[in-house]
Amino acid sequence: MVVIPELNMGVQDDFEYIDALVAKCLSNEASEAEKLWLEQWAEQTPANRAYYNDAQKLMEQSTAARNSKVVDVDAAWNKLNARLDTEAKVIPLAKKRPIWQMAAAVALLITVGYMLRLVLVKDEVPATYYSAQQKAHEEVLPDGSKLFLNKQSSVRFYVGKDGSRRAELKGEAYFTVLHDAQHPFVVEVEQVLIKDIGTAFNVNAPDGSDQIIVSVDEGEVELYTENSEALRLVKGEKAVYLKNTGEFKKETLVPADNTGSYKTRLFEFKETSMREVLAQINEVYGCDLQLSNPQLGECKLSVVFHNEDLNTLVSVIAETMGWSLEQKGNTMVLKGKSCVESVE
Repeated sequence: MVVIPELNMGVQDDFEYIDALVAKCLSNEASEAEKLWLEQWAEQTPANRAYYNDAQKLMEQSTAARNSKVVDVDAAWNKLNARLDTEAKVIPLAKKRPIWQMAAAVALLITVGYMLRLVLVKDEVPATYYSAQQKAHEEVLPDGSKLFLNKQSSVRFYVGKDGSRRAELKGEAYFTVLHDAQHPFVVEVEQVLIKDIGTAFNVNAPDGSDQIIVSVDEGEVELYTENSEALRLVKGEKAVYLKNTGEFKKETLVPADNTGSYKTRLFEFKETSMREVLAQINEVYGCDLQLSNPQLGECKLSVVFHNEDLNTLVSVIAETMGWSLEQKGNTMVLKGKSCVESVE
């Protein structure tokens, strides 16, 4: 008997559970919560959707034999493992078992076939997982490429049996890819795919944002979705993907964007509002830098910082603006007169 565990994302890689849940949905024995969970799981990745569709088709075939003592799954097995030379299986079932339990028996073979296909055919070895919570940091991937994760970000990295490489990103990360034309490197972030063509690039997809931003520092990348043509970016360019419209917008990358500053701590502010300056500094340094008066946020700042420590950076800002700095516990407050004109 297959036991349905509590609904939580910790079982998202438990294919026995997924198969049983598909079977329950097909036999109308699943709860609304279970149906919703399964649909959310299927939408997470293209691989999940393909697996769900395969399982659904095969289980629909299995229910036609629910009044028999045996279920011949030869056809299902052959469909799932077209490239595997595997003998057909026969599974005896009790007459009075619920429909979803009978279908779950077939689901077990589906899972076996799926795992064999991963191991024996062409797909990926188990993923390597990387995450950054409160502090950004760098990782070296198994292929030698480098990954710099911003805070609250994560990557699952896969290497296929054919040597292809795939990174599933949530959040923001800077990739320095060890280029290999024979073994593509693709970053998957929601519906957008980014293919490396000898590259160092940044991908920013904040949780809850309606945009995905890709910026190229070196080499080239190609961006595409299942429903769009590829867009090529070269060094010094960036693209903004609008989730609502499914469109890409190509733009010129300017230093004042400070893309990747969480990695380099290089800031180039050019007539940038103090409101934006403080937002970027607080994000990268994890500090609490404030203005004593909201009007100070309209003042403009032009300055370049190269990996300065926080105290030096804030002191330079205060002196440049002609302001004073006050420390209140862990909070730093900049005080001064509001600006009528932009500060040079």
